[in-house]
Amino acid sequence: MRTAAVVALPLLLPLLAAGPASAAEPAPLLLGSVRSAHPGDTLAVIAASGQSLNGDTITSPVLLKAGRMRMTAPRLTAAVTIACDARPGTYPVTLTSAGASRPAEHVAPWAHIRVEPADEAARRACRTEVKKMPPPDREEHWAAHTTWPQSEWDVRSFRAGSRITITDTDDEGLDGDIALSPSDFADRPVLCGARAVPTQRAAHPSGGSRTEVVAF
Repeated sequence: MRTAAVVALPLLLPLLAAGPASAAEPAPLLLGSVRSAHPGDTLAVIAASGQSLNGDTITSPVLLKAGRMRMTAPRLTAAVTIACDARPGTYPVTLTSAGASRPAEHVAPWAHIRVEPADEAARRACRTEVKKMPPPDREEHWAAHTTWPQSEWDVRSFRAGSRITITDTDDEGLDGDIALSPSDFADRPVLCGARAVPTQRAAHPSGGSRTEVVAF
């Protein structure tokens, strides 16, 4: 028997005020650039339209860990940190994509990082600071005119009582099996598409799945 799948979608019901901006914004790492950095520095990979896809990964031998490109409308961005044990030199940064419009595991050059020298005291201080770093922010913020959700981390704000159309064009074969959570809706909606059994929910004309829900 097929078990119904539950899709957990981020949902912010109240309109939240933006928090204070960071005092020190990370230096940008743009396509084709060469950026000087020290161990422990955080860089902001910023992609213009068409240069990257949501979910692409940024890698380099000198990064603490790979970064993931996420939409922060109107641009895709990723935060990456130079590893504390990175040695002086110039290193390549690459972008890896497995998007549907590109070959699987397509790797392309992105930029170069020039790591500056650091003494052992600086590296010890770096290790202490890295331990205090919060985990990467997974939330994505897409333009208001785009359908929701664009991804599993597409966070939108809605007023209580708003009528929301949720669209999924990839899983029409699972019509009626995908329920939405958490319980921030006035009912428990199930995605139903044009080929589903008769339902009061709206059918997407392209054959994908769509439903309308009302937030509490």
